[in-house]
Order: sequence, then C-alpha cells, then structure tokens
Amino acid sequence: MEWLHFLEVEIKQLDTFEELQKSRGLRGSGIVSFVNSPASIKYLSVAIRLLRGYGCNLPIEIFAFNGEIPSSYQAQLTSLSTPTATVKFRTVDDWLNPFPLSRNDKDSWHVKLGAILNSSFEKVISMDADIFFFKNPEYLFTSDEFLSEGAIFWPDFWKTHSDNPVWRWLGMDCTDEFEQESGVTVIDKSRSWRALMLMWFWNKSEESRKFVTSFLHGDKDQFRFSFRASNTSYHMVQHVMSLGGFVASDGNFCGQAILQKRPSDKDKVLFAHVNMMKHNMLKIHENLFNENRPILQKVKQYVDGYPKDYNIPPGYLPGTLKSFARWGKMQTYLVVYDGLLCVDFGPVSELEVFDQPDMDVVVNIMKVYFH
Repeated sequence: MEWLHFLEVEIKQLDTFEELQKSRGLRGSGIVSFVNSPASIKYLSVAIRLLRGYGCNLPIEIFAFNGEIPSSYQAQLTSLSTPTATVKFRTVDDWLNPFPLSRNDKDSWHVKLGAILNSSFEKVISMDADIFFFKNPEYLFTSDEFLSEGAIFWPDFWKTHSDNPVWRWLGMDCTDEFEQESGVTVIDKSRSWRALMLMWFWNKSEESRKFVTSFLHGDKDQFRFSFRASNTSYHMVQHVMSLGGFVASDGNFCGQAILQKRPSDKDKVLFAHVNMMKHNMLKIHENLFNENRPILQKVKQYVDGYPKDYNIPPGYLPGTLKSFARWGKMQTYLVVYDGLLCVDFGPVSELEVFDQPDMDVVVNIMKVYFH
C-alpha cells in the first residue's frame, strides 16, 4: 500500500523534525488557527479576546490560503497583537513553507494540517475559528495526558461503521470507539512527526485528498487514523460531551455548540465549539441571538454519561460517511426550532438541562460582539 511504503521508505527522504527544527528555528509553544472566509474573522477575534482576557499570552499564528482573506480583514486579527502576545497572519500555500499545501475548488479544510505543520512552534494548540475556551488552555502543555502521550484529542458524537473501507485500507480491526472532533487538538510535533507526515502524504495532492475523503470526513478523523497507522501515541479524552444552546420559544432545546470537558475533569467544560453558528449567520445578523437569549444559555447532557446499551450506528450506506448517531437509548440529531438549525440529544428521560456558570464569561463577550 502507498501509505505503508511512505512510512517505511519515502519518509526517510524528508527532513526529520530535528533537522527542520534546526533549519527553521522551530521552538516553544503556541496557538494556530485558520480562517477560510471574512465571516470567520468575527468568531476568531472574539476567541482571541477571550484568550487574552484569561491571561493567555501564547503567540498565535493564523493561516489561510492566499487570496482568501482581504488584507483589511487580516488587519482586524493582527491588530490584536501586542509585544508580549503576538498575532501573525500567514498563508499555508506559501512556497517558502516547508510543507505548502494548495487549495482546490471545493474545500479548504486541509488548511488545518498546513497550519500545524508550517507553524513556527514545536508544541501547538490547534483551534478552529469558532472555538471559545472557558479558561486559559496553556496548562494543557503541562498536563499529565499531554506529557504522557504527546497529543490530546477530543471525541465526536459518532463511531466509524465497521463497513467503512478505512479499516481494510489500514489493515486494522474495527474498534468500538468514538470518532474525533477536531475543533481543538494539542500536539507535540517532535513526538508526533511520523503521524503528521503520514497525514501530509494523504493530503499533499488533490487526487489523494479526494480518495481519503471518499470515506473519511475532511480532517476530522485523519488525525486519529494517521496516529494509529504510524503507531504514534495520543490521549483521547474519555468524558462525555455536552451541548450548549438555548431554549426555543416552543420550549425545545436548541443546541448551538459542542461543549468539551477538561481531560482530567468530567464536570468542567474546557471549550465550546460553536459549530452551528455558521449555519445560522443570517439569523445572528437579525439579532435573533440577543442579550435576552444568548447563544450559550443552557447546557444539555446525559445524566449518567452515555446510556450503556449503545452499539456502532449505521452510516447512510455500508462503507459511507456516518449518519447522525442513533444507538441504543442515545440519539443525536439535527432539528429546526424557531427557524434555526439546531443539534439536540434524546430521549428526554435520560437527559438534564441546566445553567452553567462557567459559561458566563464566554456569554458576556459574545453579547458584545455578536449583538
């Protein structure tokens, strides 16, 4: 198989991380993020303000493909830079990068991989533009999970179907585990270099990207499978995610964010991935999300963790991408409330809805910038 030949032979022809570190001066820890449209600038500017408000002074590098973001929008982000907490804008397809990646006509999700590989940091927190942390994430670099495994990932709602070709392609047995939600990853590049190089190999050409994404969804699970295929260690957070949202006018819960927990504390939310906002931007501009009904008003979660009687859910067809999950007593589905696209859990008997004081600081800054 081509990927195996790459790991056994071709990778030896590339610079090792140590060689790259010496020639490029890679060092220290930092945050990388990425934008693919001017609309995402507002999300990220709010996210950066939150980080600086927590006292997080990690340098930040923001990546996009050349020509995607006008210079005036770039300036909105770089203007948040200070001498002790820099914010820089870079392009992932710059030919001076050690691993430039080009955009194609249909998608640009691989900018995330390009940002991690081409950043000037040895250790990175990678975050989507619509990630809002509830506390300073710098501590993750000294957490037991990171020091032990060299990478931290968070789970998604789904599991990969046993008929998905990825298991046969990589020569692995299907495992009963949740997929990865890659809104945030924490990676020590020096310890994870083989896995990152394998993922780069899968994405360095449009033809290869098209093949891999015929059975894996974008970058989401390529991290997990590239780490597994290259025998690279990582820590998958085991805590059950929650939903953040508000109660609609008909009394139904409208989820707008995935709430992910701290690696060592199942009761504390570390960040919100507000990934439904992009589907509801018109409504946001109409001020439907206002100070009387903020985007993150309530938390919904399973009372005792996931119900015990779950099985791997089916995809749309054997071997295809996953459907929204329904297994055993647990259900995750999309629904429309108040004209908004929402994500919700079911059934009601297994769930609780409550206020989350930890969200107040996030809610308050979102009131200012999204009102």
